[in-house]
Amino acid sequence: YTRLIIQALDELGYGRSADALREESGLSVNHPAIAKLEKCVLEGEWDEAEEHLGHLWPRDNQDSVWALYTVRRQRFMEMLQGGNVDAAVEYLQKRITPLGLEASKVHDLAMRAVLSHQTLLPPSASRGGVVAGQDRGVVFSQLCSHMPPHMLLPKHRLRTLIHQSLDFQAAQCCRGDTDGPWACLLVDCCPVPLPNVPAVSLCELEVHKDEVAAPARCFL
Repeated sequence: YTRLIIQALDELGYGRSADALREESGLSVNHPAIAKLEKCVLEGEWDEAEEHLGHLWPRDNQDSVWALYTVRRQRFMEMLQGGNVDAAVEYLQKRITPLGLEASKVHDLAMRAVLSHQTLLPPSASRGGVVAGQDRGVVFSQLCSHMPPHMLLPKHRLRTLIHQSLDFQAAQCCRGDTDGPWACLLVDCCPVPLPNVPAVSLCELEVHKDEVAAPARCFL
């Protein structure tokens, strides 16, 4: 609950209240390793980034393999963009191929290395320097999309839960006193049945010819 409240306070703009709750509770919204991972990815500290990945996923987890590939692919691309083609090819052979991913991914990276020798990389892949900031931010966002919820809360989680609660209440509510939707968090929805409308069946008519009207005595 506390983590949800801290996140909600931050999203609503109550930063000082969120900070006070963090300090008093000793809790943070996300796992501490996530902040360290973000710093390492944005600064290109790839070995440290892989170390922090180990704190977020079990080593034999499929998501862990995908995360390692995402980080190592970015490192490989930056080697190419920096003109270190030979080092990139060696890295591909020793660090990416052993991950056991489908061959098409490895072939795609190998083709990029071949094209870089022929200076056929697209203009966005500058050979004169590393494309860092935005590209690395995208990499971190991709990693976040696969993180387990107990490590990284989904955005607007408390708001989502509230809307789910309202939808559930509305689905259970059968009121006859208003045509508008019920949307109140302060009280539960108490059904108010329509007056004089039969609600309980007393008997079931089996011998009939699909008549529209049934005897009124069969309903309460």
